[in-house]
Amino acid sequence: MDELNEKANVFDYLNWRGDLSFSQDKINKIDLAIFTQIAITNLKGIVNGMDDDEGLSIYDAYEAFKKEKRNKEKIGLIIPSTIIRMFSKVHKLNRFKNVKAMYYLEDIDIEKEIQISATTFKINDNEYVIAFSGTDDTIIGWKENFNMMYKFPVPAQIEAANYVDGVIEKHKGAKFYITGHSKGGNMALYSTYACNINNFKQVEYSISFDGQGLSTKNEDFFDEDRTKKITSIVPTSSVVGVLFDHKEKIQYIKSNQNGAYQHDVFSWMIKGNDFVYEKGLTKEGQAVKDKTREVMENMTELEKEKFANNLYTLLCAGDSKDLISLDKNKLKLWEAYFKMNKEERKYLSEPIRLLLKDKNIRLTVFNTFKGMINDNKKNKKNKKE
Repeated sequence: MDELNEKANVFDYLNWRGDLSFSQDKINKIDLAIFTQIAITNLKGIVNGMDDDEGLSIYDAYEAFKKEKRNKEKIGLIIPSTIIRMFSKVHKLNRFKNVKAMYYLEDIDIEKEIQISATTFKINDNEYVIAFSGTDDTIIGWKENFNMMYKFPVPAQIEAANYVDGVIEKHKGAKFYITGHSKGGNMALYSTYACNINNFKQVEYSISFDGQGLSTKNEDFFDEDRTKKITSIVPTSSVVGVLFDHKEKIQYIKSNQNGAYQHDVFSWMIKGNDFVYEKGLTKEGQAVKDKTREVMENMTELEKEKFANNLYTLLCAGDSKDLISLDKNKLKLWEAYFKMNKEERKYLSEPIRLLLKDKNIRLTVFNTFKGMINDNKKNKKNKKE
């Protein structure tokens, strides 16, 4: 992989570096991105919580995962199944198989409007990775994302900071890397700013992979020393990673996808042991970022809250609890929309209408649907094979 191959991705990296342990080649950003993807998988009941300091090797974790046939389960409607294929591959590689997965956290509560999951990975006695999962398939997880428009902090952010403090306090003197993808990146970002100052001193650096920024207006929250240890990595046409405020360093990376499909870690281009970087967002990506911010900044706090609550009500149509069940209840969704009164529909539809007036956002939506159609074709082909 000395020269850039337009198809080079995480799997190419694993083929190239998978035989080298972390003692032979130190941890890098691609490794952290891989840990964020393992953290998305359902390890509940396989990896123990905070009361177990021993942990379970990634090799044994996947074998237990496979034994319970979780490798055959669909992770979610829009979460790539490629994650399972990657998990299957890394668990046999020298680089990852002996890494211990530990301190598994999952908290999903409709009443508290919280969805958070995290796993800590022990590289060796002196190095640990704290990886936060992104939004799962639950609708309440998406509701908490919408709540970020008008609430700060949301419950998952508070729990993320508590989790980081709890893990670091167990391992005084060790180095920690805090990371996450999507909403998990937002958790990594918040927890790096909000964790105890003494624990923060053990944080080597923190990386958010295409995660939302922070929606606080309190400038004092963005401590300069902490900001210096944080990097956000976003694709050049990012939709998620450009939301809210980012005070930290941002690096822009190339993707072989379009639209919201650039959010997929497996679409990110790699050269050697790092990603392929660009100078900034594409013209279209910048336009999407600017228009999204403009619409959100012109909404009142009440309008943001009404939008979040009405959208949640809509997504729960037909008693849907996750996106897979919602996909089966599409007609119920439309029925729920037309049952809303005129004012409720306006709170929901007006921000969307304003966004879709922008040609770049319309193009992003088109490319996203195009990607979904291509994915469905691939999945059907793979099932036949």
